[in-house]
Amino acid sequence: MYKQFCSDQTQSLNTRKRLKDTNQQFSEFLEKQQYNPESKLLVLSDFLIKPLQRICKYPLLLERITKYTTKDHSDYQSLKDAIAMMEDVVSQIDERKQVIENLRRMIDVQSMFETEEFTVVEPGRKYVFETEIVLMMRPSGNVRREGKKRHMFVFSDVILIAGPARTKNKMDVRVVYLVEHCDFVELADA
Repeated sequence: MYKQFCSDQTQSLNTRKRLKDTNQQFSEFLEKQQYNPESKLLVLSDFLIKPLQRICKYPLLLERITKYTTKDHSDYQSLKDAIAMMEDVVSQIDERKQVIENLRRMIDVQSMFETEEFTVVEPGRKYVFETEIVLMMRPSGNVRREGKKRHMFVFSDVILIAGPARTKNKMDVRVVYLVEHCDFVELADA
């Protein structure tokens, strides 16, 4: 239960923000509740993060209890086992959260494209990073051409170069490079 709750944390915060921005009743309700004395001036997102913060503190709490428990006490081994189990749960939550956030980012990237000529979400593919680039064209004759602004997406197996599409705020895939066919060279700072 904790794993699912924690891995959905980003989505719940995004949903709360979207609803607050688009639903006047919800926004008014949140504001009213913030000033409710029982809320102690905390907002909904402060409450939503509490279980995640708690689960991360359990191993520390158990370590502290163990520190003051003698090794020959009947609960000592149970405490050690509980610490190991809680550290494992925290680790699994972190891993699952990273996988889900990566998948969500790839879905967001896919939605940036006008067509679905390239499928971003593929089994085993991971989003690495993205950046704006300028492609410099080789001069032909005496004419030096301006560089073309493009958006580069780097995934675990491909590098995708995209440019503006006909539809506003959308992109078209220009080039896809397989990482296994690329050579990477580190350049000295200019």
